[in-house]
Amino acid sequence: MTWHSVTVRVAGPRPEIAELVADTLWSFGAVAVEERSEGSATVVSTGYPDRTTADTAAQAVNRLHVGSAGPGSADGEAPGGSGVAVEVQVTAVTDDGLDSWRAHATVALAPPFAVIPPWIDAGPPSDHIALLVDPGTSFGSGSHPTTRLVLSALAGLVRPGDRVLDVGCGSGVLAVAAAKLGAEAVGVDIDPASGPAINANAGLNDVSDRVRFDPRGIGALADDCRRGAPRYAVVAANLLAPVIRDLTDNLVAVTDPAGHLVVSGLLADRWEQATGGLSSSGLDVIAVDESEGWVAVTLSPPDRTGATGTIHPDR
Repeated sequence: MTWHSVTVRVAGPRPEIAELVADTLWSFGAVAVEERSEGSATVVSTGYPDRTTADTAAQAVNRLHVGSAGPGSADGEAPGGSGVAVEVQVTAVTDDGLDSWRAHATVALAPPFAVIPPWIDAGPPSDHIALLVDPGTSFGSGSHPTTRLVLSALAGLVRPGDRVLDVGCGSGVLAVAAAKLGAEAVGVDIDPASGPAINANAGLNDVSDRVRFDPRGIGALADDCRRGAPRYAVVAANLLAPVIRDLTDNLVAVTDPAGHLVVSGLLADRWEQATGGLSSSGLDVIAVDESEGWVAVTLSPPDRTGATGTIHPDR
């Protein structure tokens, strides 16, 4: 099958532009949107099954007036001297072409985890837990700062026997990591490729008995919890700000009253906009961990919090 990828490279001092680009790509029906760091730039990419949608989405990004360097554009600097440059590219790809990044994959450290692509000859540092991750055709290699932040946060929250929910699980990086800490983990995602990916990665890490994919999605699980089903001790949602805002009620519904919710995919200077609804629902912010302009925010009901609003830059 031929897909049409839209790849947007954002370079400059305003990382919030990448979130604006991602919001635009989501609005055209993207199943998933990936954000990754390449040096000082952020690359936002997705794919659409038809060229018309891909071209329309690319044109919408170019109309954001934050600076664009697409086809026919010679100057990629944003107006007003912001120093931001946005390059937009639409490319027809086959499924095989989606794997070209594998040749450049490396080990990603997220203490205490070391996320290792299983096709490379590398092991973890002696003081790290090996986490083998092959995303397949789903999103989630474990290399993005937001994923690494959530992995480190989970290590301080998850206890053996906990029930953990990975919302927007992609390849299942977070669910598998929780299982390696002794939890019983469930992953949900709207991407149909996530089910096979999370099952495969659970097998690679010998935790298949403690990881499962629930195809019903977060809405169904939240409804179960509202009807009295057990809630989750730890909920991880590494998504984007608009998705977290849309899912606020469901995220609160699945989080145990004595548990923790970790949300990420948020920019360091704008995270409060995405978590405001969670705070209004009775959750307190107990930690904000930052790396490379991104944050992971840990929230909990008031009876489980200590000092609130703790900032841990570049953890």
